[in-house]
Amino acid sequence: MFTRPGLSFLGSLGLLTLAVVLSGCRGNTSREPPVHLNPNMDIQDKYKPYRKSTFFTDGRSMRKPPTGTVARGQLRANTSLHCGKENSNDCASKDNVTYIEKLPIPLTLETMKRGRDRYNIYCAPCHAKDGFGGGKVALRSMDLEGVQAIKPPTFHSTRLGKMPVGEIYHTIAYGSKSGAMYGYRHQITDVNDRWAIVAYIRALQRSQDASASMYVKPKPAPPVEPVPTGTDGVAIPAGDGAMNGAEGGTPEGQTAPAKPAAPTPANAAPAAQPVAAPAVKPVAAPAPAAKPVAAPAPAAKPAAPAKIETK
Repeated sequence: MFTRPGLSFLGSLGLLTLAVVLSGCRGNTSREPPVHLNPNMDIQDKYKPYRKSTFFTDGRSMRKPPTGTVARGQLRANTSLHCGKENSNDCASKDNVTYIEKLPIPLTLETMKRGRDRYNIYCAPCHAKDGFGGGKVALRSMDLEGVQAIKPPTFHSTRLGKMPVGEIYHTIAYGSKSGAMYGYRHQITDVNDRWAIVAYIRALQRSQDASASMYVKPKPAPPVEPVPTGTDGVAIPAGDGAMNGAEGGTPEGQTAPAKPAAPTPANAAPAAQPVAAPAVKPVAAPAPAAKPVAAPAPAAKPAAPAKIETK
């Protein structure tokens, strides 16, 4: 049997359980705000976007910035970075503009990875991951007759291959001139992400238009032979010396043309003037010695007549 203390404990536990269950039931719905015992600025007078205003005369709660002011963080002084143009404050304009030719951000491996990531999210659905324009959206826009409603251009065409990087950036941010593509500046709010996509598109174009010369190291230049110099530091012209008729010399019978003097350094000592050698008087050659005259040979004696023997 339960004693009186035990019954009181069970009764208290049952009442507590009932209270918890009843407190979790809201009962009927109500349009009144719930009771806020500690507001902590959760409830305050404020305007939410697109709500009607009873304070301003035009009835709009969203206000334009005053004329001549720039919101914090929205100063676009670098037109090359924010617009992709040279000296143009009107980023949205597409006519009579000069687009920049080089990326205004450093080209690093992290930039390329970020560009590939953003490209696969925002560009690949139409232009495909390889950039040839066969994305899922483009393929699924084909009707029953085989007519494709969305035809994104390929990045590997000659026209887009020669397009300045500033124009590619401007097309990403503000759309194409034809109006077939809308701008993505509200989806891609960071200008660095837009330029990262441009850098990745250039990498896709290079992957399909590469040549072996881009990866072959050029041959080193031949070594330059030292120029011989004299004792005074002046270079000796090639071909000087007794080389008549030979390569670099003076043909026989002709006078060598005068050659300009080599420039003398400012701190070099003046060259010594040549001293003329004293003239040497010619010496007469000795007369040749007279050759001895040979004596005439003696006359031959007449031969004796032959004796004839008779019998």
